[in-house]
Amino acid sequence: MPDTAASFTPPRAARTVVFRHEGSSTGATIDLEVIAARLSSLAAHGAGLGSRVWRIVPMAMAENRTERADDIIYACKWVNLDDPVRALHLPREFGWLNRLGGGYFPVPVAQAMLRPDAYLLVAEWIEGRNLALHAPAIVAELIAAGTFKRFCGDLIRILDRLQEAGVAHSDIWEPNIMVRDQRPVLLDFGWARTLGGAPARDNLHQPDDRLAMTQLLLRLGALRRMLTHPQAT
Repeated sequence: MPDTAASFTPPRAARTVVFRHEGSSTGATIDLEVIAARLSSLAAHGAGLGSRVWRIVPMAMAENRTERADDIIYACKWVNLDDPVRALHLPREFGWLNRLGGGYFPVPVAQAMLRPDAYLLVAEWIEGRNLALHAPAIVAELIAAGTFKRFCGDLIRILDRLQEAGVAHSDIWEPNIMVRDQRPVLLDFGWARTLGGAPARDNLHQPDDRLAMTQLLLRLGALRRMLTHPQAT
């Protein structure tokens, strides 16, 4: 089946990117060279091989000042398109996020090509904890709050939403899930594809979203049993 994501209009090369928060009439226009220089200064060897996500505050950057408490924070993903597979698939991430429309997924803000081999994606910054790094503490808190079942239901609703939108994420596992206010948010749509389409690559993880989500729920269930009945493990 052809991947209809190929019909997404690729971002054009640009000199500036506009950051405008939803519901606001004001925003910051920033020269992409400023962003590239700032990101490069944060890494010892440029922006890093493959892709890397940074926390940025556009208004502070545009006005060359320190952050303020009321500043809006964004996630800025720099992707080096260093091989044909990456160049074909990764610049589609903005389109997938735009199709899904927020909620359980980050809201896309802007995209641009920094240069022919470097793609920039700006999206909502998800303030929370990564499930891979904090799973025992997160599950313990969910149990204590009586929201563990709701959290698992949220994960199932994420899968339902993906399928309703005709999107296969292709990389569902703990490192790609942030937990915000005890609710999951699914990140990293760099290898997503049209539901039913061929995987974008030989995925190191489970490209079947339903199977991947089932495995994730089983791992969370096992962790819950270990925390509530340690003598049985």
